[in-house]
Amino acid sequence: MDLVEMSASTSEYVAAHAMAEPSRPAVIFGEQVVTYGVLYQHIKNFTLGLHELGVKPGEKCIIKISHPYVHWLIILALENLAAISCSAKFEEEQTLWDLYDCMDKVISQDELPIDIKSNHVHLAGNWVQKHLDKVSDAASYQKIVRHFGPMAGQRVKRSSGTTGGMKAMLSLHQGEESLIKAYSEVMGFTKDTRYLVANIFVITSVQLCATLCLRLGALVIFEMGANRLKLVEKHRVTHMRLFQSQLLDTLKMVEGVGHVKPRNLTVILGASPISQILWDRILNVLGTNIVYTYNANECGSICNMKPGGLGVVRAGVQVSIVDDDDRTLPEGETGRIRVKTPTMVMGYLNNEQASQRNYKDGWFYTGDAGCFVGERQLKLMGRVDDVINLGGFKHSCVEFETIAESIAGVEEACVATAPDQQGIDRLVIIGVLSQAVEKQKILERIRTLFPPIILEGGRVLFTDKLIRNESGKLNRKAMQLSIGQAPAA
Repeated sequence: MDLVEMSASTSEYVAAHAMAEPSRPAVIFGEQVVTYGVLYQHIKNFTLGLHELGVKPGEKCIIKISHPYVHWLIILALENLAAISCSAKFEEEQTLWDLYDCMDKVISQDELPIDIKSNHVHLAGNWVQKHLDKVSDAASYQKIVRHFGPMAGQRVKRSSGTTGGMKAMLSLHQGEESLIKAYSEVMGFTKDTRYLVANIFVITSVQLCATLCLRLGALVIFEMGANRLKLVEKHRVTHMRLFQSQLLDTLKMVEGVGHVKPRNLTVILGASPISQILWDRILNVLGTNIVYTYNANECGSICNMKPGGLGVVRAGVQVSIVDDDDRTLPEGETGRIRVKTPTMVMGYLNNEQASQRNYKDGWFYTGDAGCFVGERQLKLMGRVDDVINLGGFKHSCVEFETIAESIAGVEEACVATAPDQQGIDRLVIIGVLSQAVEKQKILERIRTLFPPIILEGGRVLFTDKLIRNESGKLNRKAMQLSIGQAPAA
């Protein structure tokens, strides 16, 4: 007899907590507190409700629901039906047309454009409230619950960092379980964790952190308010995920205003390298601990990171640094980062060209540049496009940005190149300044820190805000296009 490897679903963990401690708080949204007993009932209700609406095992379902708790209930219900979930932002439409073609069903409370080919599961009228209020029969629920096999698809994810433009990929159940395991090793979550969700489920790490909390019996808090410091105090938050722009906005709120630092707050970072200066700012006024990881949707967690883009490759992950001809480079030489993990995604949906470009011989090419600085010690330089050529020498934009951000009064910086009148690429430094800073002093400091040969023919510009994508990564191409529109310093 063949044995099929099975793993417990998140709903089974919730059920166990509901039986042991039904009144234990599981989720807070707004002023409402949902206990584990009530959460389990809601999961059962939504599972039965979606089954009645015709959702079948193996179907790929995109969720367009704005309410974060309802959105999450649908993800958990689809998991119980062995259906594949995909999250979409409520307000987005233009970027979803290609994604709709990959899906079997679209689950939404609103009417959708009539030319969408996917089957619309319309949660009409009071469907949501009805399924929050009802009490479902446990026997009926158990009859329809299904489990994923290890190689079954579970989640459709999307990102744009590697290929440019939206790309979608199918993550298998064993890959999702591997990601949750990786998160459990680094996040420091316990049963007493109080995790603030300040972002949307389109972002993989947000959904996985929330899922891990439920499995541990912890508390998940859904509040999207801009003043995260008040939310931290109000809910006694222990863990909070912030992207670069959110982090900088939060730091501005607390520095120099007599703010009392939280006694127990872990700040979870990711997306792009951060400097030692920014790391120290976080620990001085905001967090007592920092979790910073280098991840990719295609392959999961790659490194546990330190300031300045330094990381240690995780166990079970292979990393290789290669040149443009796929020749392995020795320690210290910068090249393209490629990785190999047992559970990584092996291609993109409806995008054969991108699949062939980024997957070769079992390796995933991350689109990032880096080098080894010791055994299993990786230095992340940023995107391959972030390595610029000035006068025949390659330089890391990230390292130049770190230098610029070390100047007092420079909140964040972006480095790019732009051609001069002779068509020669020159360095452009774009800075976001804190209030009451003299630009002339910034310019003088830049001339001191950067060699003249680097600054020759270059420009320094100032702007109110850098352009970033939804996961917080710097959109350098968009910033580069804005150079011609920005006034020179």
